[in-house]
Amino acid sequence: MSSVGYATLYYGEKDITLPEGLTASTYTLKKTQDATYLTPSHTYYAGDKIPAETAVVVKGNPGEYTLTLSDIDNTLTKYSNVLKGCDEETTLLDDASKYFYKLTLNSDGDPNSIGFYWANDNGTAFTTLAHKAYLAIDKSAAAKRIVTFLDSNEQNTTGLIDIKVNAKADAVYELSGKHVPASHKGIQIRKGKKYLMK
Repeated sequence: MSSVGYATLYYGEKDITLPEGLTASTYTLKKTQDATYLTPSHTYYAGDKIPAETAVVVKGNPGEYTLTLSDIDNTLTKYSNVLKGCDEETTLLDDASKYFYKLTLNSDGDPNSIGFYWANDNGTAFTTLAHKAYLAIDKSAAAKRIVTFLDSNEQNTTGLIDIKVNAKADAVYELSGKHVPASHKGIQIRKGKKYLMK
């Protein structure tokens, strides 16, 4: 586990027993009038078995952990989950109806910015690493450039937020949603509006 305290995990052919010090969650989409949210559908704790083919976000203190893998137990419950994963490094197939996200930090590397971000401009598909999870969300769900962890009061609530909602008042972004300096040439997004800087 890196210093940010979050990682993704997926095994398609083995169940995983979670070690002490880690929790892991599956997620579903919840729509309201104002936004769409990514909320936990189930949380696993130390000693729990995560069923094979279940992609999760893992939370814990930085350090090394040993996962126990076991043969598939078909009696384990599988919960509703929008996270997906691959056992091998895989180039995902592009889908014009979806945005694709990976768990990472923002372009500034701010350790408090952990969330699901577009890996490529315009949210197109990318190459995911082995045993990692990713998001592929319908564009109609109003998800845009970033899916941030709000994680207040240990509720693990995650909002799908357009960059203009999540931005600081003076923040500047390019079309891909990456934070850029105010001197950046080309199209900028500031306070939700587009500007052409020459």
